[in-house]
Parts: sequence; C-alpha cells; structure tokens
Amino acid sequence: METEETAIVNPAPEDPTAAPVEMRALTYSRVGKPSEVLKLEAVPKPESSALAKDEVLVRVKAAALNQLDVKMANGLLDWADKKPFPRILGHDFAGIVEAAGENAKLEAGTEVMGLAPHSHRGTFAEFVVVPASCLVPKPKGLNFNEAASLPLVGVTVVQAFQRADSLLPGGLHGKTILVPGALGGVGSIAVQVAKHVYSCHVITSVATSDVVKVPDVVGKGVVDRVVDYQKDTLGIKLGIRKIDFLFDTVGMTWTHLSLVSKQGVIVCISTSPNSPPAKEMRKMGLSVGWYVYMAVDMLDFWNRFKAWMNGVKYSYLCSTPEQKDLKTLVKWVEEGKVRPVVGSTAALMEEKAVVEGCQKLFDGHGSVGKFVVTV
Repeated sequence: METEETAIVNPAPEDPTAAPVEMRALTYSRVGKPSEVLKLEAVPKPESSALAKDEVLVRVKAAALNQLDVKMANGLLDWADKKPFPRILGHDFAGIVEAAGENAKLEAGTEVMGLAPHSHRGTFAEFVVVPASCLVPKPKGLNFNEAASLPLVGVTVVQAFQRADSLLPGGLHGKTILVPGALGGVGSIAVQVAKHVYSCHVITSVATSDVVKVPDVVGKGVVDRVVDYQKDTLGIKLGIRKIDFLFDTVGMTWTHLSLVSKQGVIVCISTSPNSPPAKEMRKMGLSVGWYVYMAVDMLDFWNRFKAWMNGVKYSYLCSTPEQKDLKTLVKWVEEGKVRPVVGSTAALMEEKAVVEGCQKLFDGHGSVGKFVVTV
C-alpha cells in the first residue's frame, strides 16, 4: 500500500534483497579547505522508491560551483548545519528526470535545471533528489553545462534586483548601478540584467588585466563604464553620491558607502563583514537557538542603522530556491537578455582537476564566469 511519503509515478521495480546501488560523488567528511577535505568516492545512490510525493530524482549531467559551496565546505554556518557527514558538494545542476513523486508532475526524460535547497544539496554527484519546486525545464538553446551555470547566480540576481526595484524611489529602471566583478559568476549575470532588463547605466570594477575582457565576456555595450580598481580609487573616479544601487557581491559596503546617493540602495550578498539576519537563516533551513537569531538580527539592525544614518537603504540577501524566479530567469534567457558565462570545465571523474577548481575559487582566483563539472 502506498504511503504519502513514498508514492511515486511508475516506479521501476527494485529488488529489496539486492545490494545498494552506488554512485560517484564529490564529498567531504569534515570541514576545511577544499584541497584538504574534498574527495571523489562511491556513495549510495538515491532510490526512486524513497521519493516523497513532491520530490524528483534527477540524473545529473552538469553541476556548477559557487562561492557558497566552497565556503560551506570550509565551515561557513557549520554550527547551524544539521546535515550529517559525509556531505556532497553543490547546489546548481542540470540533468534529466529519472523518476518523480506523484505530485511532481514531471515525466521521466524531461531535461531540467535546478537549484537544490540546503536540505537537499549534493549536486556534484551522478544523481540528486530535489523538490519539484526547485526545478524548471532547461532553457531552449542551452546545453547542460550552460544551464547548470545559471540557477544560483541567476536567482540571486533576480531577487536582488527585485528588492532594489522595490526600495528605490521610482524603481530601478534607468538608474545608475555599480556591480563589482563583472567577469565573475554573479557579476556577469547582474550586468546583463541591469542593462537588458532594467535599462540601467552600468558601472563595474575589475583588475587591470580584466579591463579589456569585459565587452567580450558580457557583451558589447552592456557595461557603460569599467573602473580599474588596481589603478584607480572608486571614490575619486566615480565621485561621491553618484550610485543609485550598489549590488555588493564582495563585501565593500562600508568602505564605499559614500558612493551611494541619498535614498540609494545597497543589497549585499557577501558573507563578510555581515551575518544573515534571522529571517534569511530560516529561509536557508538553518536551525539554531533563539539567542542566535536575536544576535544576528541585532547585527543586521546595526548595519541597516549605519546605512540609514548616511541616507542609504541597506538590505542583506540570502537567495533561496524559488521556482517563479527560476522561470523569470528562463524567460530572460530565451528572450536573449541573459546568456550564461562558462569559464572552465572538468569531468567529475577527474578528481584532481575538480578539487583544484574548487580550491582556486576558494582562494579568490576563480576564472571568468562559472566553473562547471560535467557528469
């Protein structure tokens, strides 16, 4: 008899006496630097018979690396993370549906991309189980590598820009925006959205060697002004109070607060020097005591107060998987407003290359765009 937790659509028969089927995955059994803790090993493959009604089993074809992944492997928020070891790395993925729960409404063979919530993370593997609400059909015209590179950075940009649009007087359209690091995973998507969706005047800051790369990577005319932060001081180069929206991806809020106009907005996604407020931690599925929530809320209040004293609205963002935002991202991709930027790739079975790519991003030396692992 089917139960609510295990009912699935046309499950393949499984032999209960057979040995567990294994899959390959990039795991860590303790926190630490990627080069010290990550390893490729065999782990049990998720069973279709164990799917909840709203879950989907996906055969992963590609997974993309994010700063969040390597920081969590190094212990970020580990004190609040209840997921047992060994943990599998990764949130972003693209692949093919293998089986679906009764309420998932997805057919086997459907090509999808998705963003695994923290409770279901583990996309650097041959298979992953995620809620159906975290999936959308793979955008037309994209291969699996390109699709896998989009979910977390894309959803982050969608949510950050929607928040800025709601906080800025008159909205975000046509305003001046500063996005540091236009060649990175988040930055490369953010500048495209700023220009093609919100018609903003777009400014970015990059290293000397990257200045000439910006038009080729994100498209000609996308960025209106590129500042070489190794040669020029942003405050001197841009002037005081000239930026309507600072999308802080690197932790520059308090050193560059004077750049933001009166009634301007800062949306910060950097984990330092800020801590996610309690509501953001709950969205991440992190379970901690009330005193921790109180402490981080006090810190968030202090950050917002400091910005308010300077006439600026400050907001911390911790993006969460939202199907509606994934659909918005797909729409923009299929309309030609956003294109993925894949910088480098490695096969999952090439353990050394994958771990080196993870360590490189952890050290702050990530390549242009996203590092994608093919499975």
